[in-house]
Amino acid sequence: MAIPNLLPTTFIMIAEENGEFRYQLAGSKIEQKFALGALAGKTPQEIMGERSKSAIEAYRRVRDETVLYYRDANVAWISHREEYCQNEVLLMPLSNDGVKVNMILGVQDFFRDPVKFS
Repeated sequence: MAIPNLLPTTFIMIAEENGEFRYQLAGSKIEQKFALGALAGKTPQEIMGERSKSAIEAYRRVRDETVLYYRDANVAWISHREEYCQNEVLLMPLSNDGVKVNMILGVQDFFRDPVKFS
């Protein structure tokens, strides 16, 4: 019953054969936070620029080690609209053949620090 509540914060990242990662889809809350329109087809570098390095490292780890990845971080980064202090992300490996990870299912949410932004 909670799945509809997760959809706006869910994304699928394609792990391409050339080593790049590309959004296949992104929930409405994620697209709203990045404020770049539809994220489908875009790479993390196109969306986050230089700040994409840590995200790409996490995607590589999930792809190469076939592991779950969770990060709860105080990031204080600036989107086009708002500043955030807290970012939580869970990454899960997916595979079409049951062996090689070729997609990553992610759930990402953003939280404002109520003290800083009250």
